[in-house]
Amino acid sequence: MNRRSSLRLLAGLAVAGALPAASQITGRLPRVGVLHFGSRTNFQSRSDALLKGLAELGYVDAKSVAITWRAANGQADLLASYAQELGLGAVDVVVSASTHTSRALRRVNATVPVVMASVEDPVSEGFVKAVEKPATNMTGIAASTYDHLERHVELLMALTPRLTRITALVNPDNPSARGFRGRMQSVVRSGTRLIFANAATVDQIEGAFPARSRDDADGLVVMNDTLFFNERRTITDAAARAHRPAIYPLRAFVEAGGLMSLGPNQEANFFRAADFVDRILKGAKPGDLPMEVSPKIELVINRDVVQNLGLQVPPEVAKQAVLLR
Repeated sequence: MNRRSSLRLLAGLAVAGALPAASQITGRLPRVGVLHFGSRTNFQSRSDALLKGLAELGYVDAKSVAITWRAANGQADLLASYAQELGLGAVDVVVSASTHTSRALRRVNATVPVVMASVEDPVSEGFVKAVEKPATNMTGIAASTYDHLERHVELLMALTPRLTRITALVNPDNPSARGFRGRMQSVVRSGTRLIFANAATVDQIEGAFPARSRDDADGLVVMNDTLFFNERRTITDAAARAHRPAIYPLRAFVEAGGLMSLGPNQEANFFRAADFVDRILKGAKPGDLPMEVSPKIELVINRDVVQNLGLQVPPEVAKQAVLLR
């Protein structure tokens, strides 16, 4: 019997001692905070995955665990306030939804354990000392999208063989922008022109997509960024109007009408984060829990967009992809 199955059988025995140590001592439910930068609705599928993971381990909100949801709706001041609230003791453990929320928690010198459900580069960001032994109050899932940028370029080339120019959409206000630019410069082949389009607001996103003809060989790579995720419909609509083949870091962009994506499955990350929460509530220290790499990387292609752009998906690429309409 695996660990999750065993825990499901024991879930009903909480009163007899299966609850986390904090509950046995204080008589209260263990408290878990979840911190999003965008709206909770925007991240509903990830929240549902976390709840599913917790339920399989015996934690049901308001019955065997008390979950506090905080979503800053893209407002930096509100995010800082929520990070202060959750990070300084309102809960027993915080689930941080992104690199952005993890930065906010680090800024307030969070003292409670933090499980990062998805983080781009935890060592470079200073969240942990090493992925094998974090040695801080943070641990969780490393879900790099930058590691796949070379493949992003290759896929654009495969669907658009005449591609001579690549535009990279980047948010200059994101602290990760410098690393994204450097990685893009290292993976774009000689003979292909690379252009960076900066956008830190919705209006600037719209301006980053000048109209082009169907014969223009220009592709788009989009940086993994909270603003871009929140405005994914704006970006995919603009790319469609400009007749521009684009590849995105996450599946949600394709579901919003984008051409294709390659990157970590965020729902799988949040489901896996529940296991970290369980271990911490049972007494483990986050600094002693090795981080894990995102358990699932997926290529997703929207067949309707392929057809609208007049492209062809090579058979070897189609075999690797989840095809949506």
